[in-house]
Amino acid sequence: MCEHYKRNTHIEIEPVNAALMMYNCAKYNIFEPVVFEEIERHLTKFEDNMESRWAFGCLYGAYKTNASSARGIKFFQKEVVKNIERISKAIF
Repeated sequence: MCEHYKRNTHIEIEPVNAALMMYNCAKYNIFEPVVFEEIERHLTKFEDNMESRWAFGCLYGAYKTNASSARGIKFFQKEVVKNIERISKAIF
């Protein structure tokens, strides 16, 4: 998924897919700073439709890989807390 996204950065990315990529990069020890930079370019688009569960996946990936910027980390922290009561509900 990361390789496809690196070749096609012009494609719009949904928050759930950003969360999946960042989380799985961390889970499988894949260091892809280019992918994280591209995802962070879309933060303003994510602001109104980022669920806490997805933001937590992004935050986990950001911390574990150390490939995210301080701006990205602050954004994902804010999004996790914004709807924290819904974090345990599966949202698809």
